[in-house]
Amino acid sequence: MRNPLHLRTRRIKHIYKASVLLSILLVFVWALLSEPIFSQLDTSDETSPFESKELIIGVRTAAYEIGHDVQDSRSGGFCGTFGRELEATLENRNVNVKFRAIENNYLDDRWERYDGLRENIIDVECGPNSSPVGSPVWADGISFSKTPFHVTGVKLLMRRSVLENIPNGSIDQSEVAKRVTVAVVKETTTWGLLNRVQGLKVEATEGRDAALDLLQRNPDYTYASDALIVKTLLDRDVSELKSADGEIIRKARDSYKSLDFIAFPADESYIGDRADERYVIAIKRGTSYEDDLMDAIEDTLNSQDILAKREELKQAETSIPLLPSRNTGFELPALWVIAAPLALISILLLIFYLIFRRSGNSHRYQRSIQRESNQEGTGQSQTVTVKQGDIHVNIDSVIKGDAELRKTARDIQQILDSIDNSPNPGELSKAQARVEGAKLHSGNSPLKDRLLAAFKAGALATIEGYIEHPLAKGFLEGFKEILNR
Repeated sequence: MRNPLHLRTRRIKHIYKASVLLSILLVFVWALLSEPIFSQLDTSDETSPFESKELIIGVRTAAYEIGHDVQDSRSGGFCGTFGRELEATLENRNVNVKFRAIENNYLDDRWERYDGLRENIIDVECGPNSSPVGSPVWADGISFSKTPFHVTGVKLLMRRSVLENIPNGSIDQSEVAKRVTVAVVKETTTWGLLNRVQGLKVEATEGRDAALDLLQRNPDYTYASDALIVKTLLDRDVSELKSADGEIIRKARDSYKSLDFIAFPADESYIGDRADERYVIAIKRGTSYEDDLMDAIEDTLNSQDILAKREELKQAETSIPLLPSRNTGFELPALWVIAAPLALISILLLIFYLIFRRSGNSHRYQRSIQRESNQEGTGQSQTVTVKQGDIHVNIDSVIKGDAELRKTARDIQQILDSIDNSPNPGELSKAQARVEGAKLHSGNSPLKDRLLAAFKAGALATIEGYIEHPLAKGFLEGFKEILNR
């Protein structure tokens, strides 16, 4: 009699193979149908990315969730996902997407916004760029996507003491407006919005650094900007940036949360209760390839992966606390509520497929399932063990172990970000990372315990792979140096 489980296994393998073949067939058919369309694209312009086969995306790093850790072949945040999806959209054109970090000093006239597009240094600009209202001078010669990838509003970066001086129950926007002067970069959409808010004292500056200098010198000043930019200033240190001739483009600053600053309003509302900052993708206007490139951008902005990434940006805005929040140690973005079960099913199917593939024929297949339940506190855990020949796979421990490694990687990444969040840290930062790794061993913390367990299991390399930070290797080497003494 045939083993029913073996029959189901063969059925899964056939379904898997059929799905792969069907996917390949659909891609092939789509490519054939799309060829006439792409053949009509104009590639006569020598500067066209379709001609050079290389498209450079300039990434602004003012908002961490939108762009950070920019390297030639990748970028963190929304812009990194957008670049990969745009490359997939242009697959039939064989265009290779590259990334470049850009700074325009937030409309400071020394580094004009969109200058990289006008000078053909980059082909596409991605960042917290609001769709212009009217026809401002800084938008001349630039085309913007019709589809916004994020819609947000303005928040204030302010001292906690400002709110503490307001009587309880009276903390509203009108009361705050009576007590502060708002520094803002002139000729921006934020500047235009604040000028429409009644009773608000506004002081416009040439650039962001000038506005932040006013904020730090004057206790009754606040700084106004888009919510995700305020969140970045709160959470992260800003490193100094200089031009090729040594001129300071951006000043170094400590995270404002460490200086006891907060975001206002802290809930999902904005100054003036308006969410009218529409972030868009920008390209140069008037090129022979403008329409083709913008069509590809619009298609990309409405792809499923980008829609999910846009939802993550919305979630990020709600994590700006008015008061320090207690870390429960269990935080999952809303996207994982859907993705986690699907990922679990995929892992289980892959494990079963690899195990069954090892069996040459059905008479050698042997299966035993052992279920163990134990009470620990108020929770219960179950272990499922699959045995086949000499292979033992503990599915529950595999999944939990990987989750622990990823949590350890996230905790280390936070430490490294506080040291230096630039893509090319200096020697001082590298040395500090090794010291922090060594210091971790001298204390007592859950992170130390998890890292020791990973070391004993030979999983430090896996943790390093999960950390997206150039200082990761130095941190782990500092930790190992103490263990090896």
